[in-house]
Amino acid sequence: MGVGFFAPSLGRAAAAAPDLRREFKFSLFAPAERFFPQAPAGEQVMLQGVVDCCFTGPEGLTVVDFKTDHVRPSELQAHSEGYRGQLEGYAWALEQIFGRPVVRKVLWYFRLGRGWEL
Repeated sequence: MGVGFFAPSLGRAAAAAPDLRREFKFSLFAPAERFFPQAPAGEQVMLQGVVDCCFTGPEGLTVVDFKTDHVRPSELQAHSEGYRGQLEGYAWALEQIFGRPVVRKVLWYFRLGRGWEL
């Protein structure tokens, strides 16, 4: 994590979290219809990923995905929407693994030094 990440409240919350995980690898089966609505009922898919950062807070988990994309501040919202599916998948997996809700999903853009919450 870059030094700039720790200045905003998100970074301070991560640093103070009782459970902070980086590069958290996971593999688990998921109902296919959760990610592919047209899939037949009962089908499963293998969901695998590496969560850049996740940490616990009083209400639940926060998942952070680090980005080095070149994006203008004016394009941040539209650009971030392209990552919604990825963060939704991470959030679902973390909820299954840890049994706690994901209450925040954040993209952290290093080049801009700021986050975007989905």
